[in-house]
Amino acid sequence: MRKKLAESNILIAGLARNCSGVIYSEVLKISNAFSGAKSVRWLIIESDSTDNTVDVLKSMDKKLSLRYISLGKLREILNKRTERIAKCRNKYVQEIRDNV
Repeated sequence: MRKKLAESNILIAGLARNCSGVIYSEVLKISNAFSGAKSVRWLIIESDSTDNTVDVLKSMDKKLSLRYISLGKLREILNKRTERIAKCRNKYVQEIRDNV
């Protein structure tokens, strides 16, 4: 049996890098798409941003049900972009397993 959106608790997980100019508006758009859900939570994994993405995420965690984790400068230890993306993805998978 399919659960109705109004009965669903939604967790949206994703990655962020150098998106300070758009992340707030994009999160709001996606949140609005799920506004009929019982609850919507966010888990964003950030790394290697050279803009103020972390500051924006920090301010968003107070306004929305958003949690973020910054993995810092992965570029210094992982040269390939695909390796950094995989590291971040594995982090949110681990967080979901351990905390949801």
